[in-house]
Amino acid sequence: MKQKDTFFCNKPLKKLHKAMEMSVRARPSWNGGNKYLVTMTDGGRPKKKKDKTNDIVEKRASDPTMMKRTRTSLKCGWCNEWGHNTRTCNSKRVDQENNSAIATHGGIIRPFKPPTQKKGPNCMDVEAVEGQKFTSLKNLQATRSMMQKNMGKRKD
Repeated sequence: MKQKDTFFCNKPLKKLHKAMEMSVRARPSWNGGNKYLVTMTDGGRPKKKKDKTNDIVEKRASDPTMMKRTRTSLKCGWCNEWGHNTRTCNSKRVDQENNSAIATHGGIIRPFKPPTQKKGPNCMDVEAVEGQKFTSLKNLQATRSMMQKNMGKRKD
């Protein structure tokens, strides 16, 4: 064990040190009366003070990469017509209300087709025998091959 050289417990000392660290950030200011106003700085990294005096605002005509806002034509991705976009498309609203598949976004809507069912109860057409347990695929395959060999033979 480590020998302590202080007469105080560790927990109150830690609280005291934490309070002292917090008090360093506090700045009291006197407003002339008999009370002090204590303010603290925010925690974390301080905000950047951006100097906006040197920012140059370019006009749209001088910047060829910026898209113009007037005289642009919109093409709808739903019905492929000009003059509106997909969000304001009337045929899309009608299709969603009627649940029809006349106009689709990107292809044909096919009806739901359930998966096909296997004929036998098991994946290998082997029925379980009472009192007999199949523990592996190898045992199932061996049983199936035995059943196929004994299919034409009669039991005496």
